[in-house]
Amino acid sequence: MKSTGKKKILVFIDWYLPGYKAGGPVRSMANMTGHLSGDFDFYIVTRNTEYGETAPYTDTMPDSWNDLMPGVKVCYASEDQSSLSVWKHLI
Repeated sequence: MKSTGKKKILVFIDWYLPGYKAGGPVRSMANMTGHLSGDFDFYIVTRNTEYGETAPYTDTMPDSWNDLMPGVKVCYASEDQSSLSVWKHLI
């Protein structure tokens, strides 16, 4: 990943965009990244499914970094890649 000189923030959150069914936490994180991505690089690790659903998102690449917008990269973890050892590697 190309370094931009900005501080990096790693976030683990159960659900994130393009999801919306989890409500407030998704909107709060989306608003925070939207407002602060000019000053910080956000790396978000989340599930690759919507809240309450079992089918994975079809418009994201699972288990790799997806550029959501400038300054925001999202890793949509599949169920088999949601483990402590994987998260330790990401950290």
